[in-house]
Amino acid sequence: MQEIKFEYELGGEDFSAASKLLAKKMRRRLWYMIAITVLLLVVLHLLPPANGTEAMAGLLLGVMLMNVCGLLTYRSQVEKAWKSIPCMKEGSSVTLTEDGVLQTALTSSTQYQWSHFQAFQEGKTHFFLMLGAHPGLWFPKRVIPEAQQELVRALLKGKIPQTAN
Repeated sequence: MQEIKFEYELGGEDFSAASKLLAKKMRRRLWYMIAITVLLLVVLHLLPPANGTEAMAGLLLGVMLMNVCGLLTYRSQVEKAWKSIPCMKEGSSVTLTEDGVLQTALTSSTQYQWSHFQAFQEGKTHFFLMLGAHPGLWFPKRVIPEAQQELVRALLKGKIPQTAN
């Protein structure tokens, strides 16, 4: 197999695509927390009035409000955090080989073995190499020639388990 090499610079749409992937998983957790909080509020309402029930209800409402705020702002917070890291804006060169991935940027060079990644996901515009639930490395499809995209896809499928989108 020959090396597949490409260069890219992450822009706004790249951060947006990655934060969307990450937010999808976090939203599910936040919805569970909201459902549990609502259930506890219903149970508190059904209990006979006692000292502290109003305080507990207020506390639960506060927790639910924080979860709702988290649900609404998580994606933009993640995107903003990634954009604030200077090295994320550097141009990168990625080389895919039979042994792994070499990522080189202005201030760093990292060699990953394929076993470093737990899964990969293919989005409409990006390939995401996952570290657990988080994208450890992602690169836009726009920088990979159409003819090479199928080679990249086959290499990733052969080396890393694929997760459902």
